[in-house]
Amino acid sequence: MDTVLQIDKFTDLFLQCEVFAYILKKIRWFLVFLIFVLFASAHSLMVLLSDTLTDNGANTFTGFYQSLKNSWSMLLNNYSSLEPWTNNYLLDIFMIVFSLSTAIVLFNILIAIISDSYKITCKKAHTIWVMELAELMAEFELCDKIMPMFRMYVRMNALTYTLSI
Repeated sequence: MDTVLQIDKFTDLFLQCEVFAYILKKIRWFLVFLIFVLFASAHSLMVLLSDTLTDNGANTFTGFYQSLKNSWSMLLNNYSSLEPWTNNYLLDIFMIVFSLSTAIVLFNILIAIISDSYKITCKKAHTIWVMELAELMAEFELCDKIMPMFRMYVRMNALTYTLSI
C-alpha cells in the first residue's frame, strides 16, 4: 500500500516515457526519409566512384555496404573517405548538396518537429497521468465497497506517510 501512496514519485518518469513515445511516433516518417536519403547518397557515391582509381589505390566505394558506411560518416560531418578524389568537381558539388540537404535543412526540420512534439506531448501526458490516477482512485472506491476496512487502512497509511515527510 505504501507504493500506491508513493506513486507520485513516478510522475516525471511516466511523463518522460510518454513524451519519448509520442516523439518517436511523430518523427518515424522523417527518419524513414532520412534513411532513404542516406541510401540514395550511398548508391550514388558507389556508382560515381566505384570505377575510378585513386592515387593510393584504395577505393572505399566498391561495395554498397562500405559506401553506406562512408555516407553515414558523411552524415556525421566526416568527409575523410573522399580525400583521395581531390580533383573531382562532381564530387565537390555532391558534398555541398549533401551537407546542405542533410546537416542544415533536414536536421533543423528534425529539431522543429521534436520541439513541437514535446510541447504537445507534455500537455497530453499530464492528461493521461490524471486519467491513470482517476482509474486508481476508482479501484480504491471499488475495494472500499467490497472491503469496508480498506478505507481506514488507506487513511492510516496516508497519515503515517504524511507524518514521515
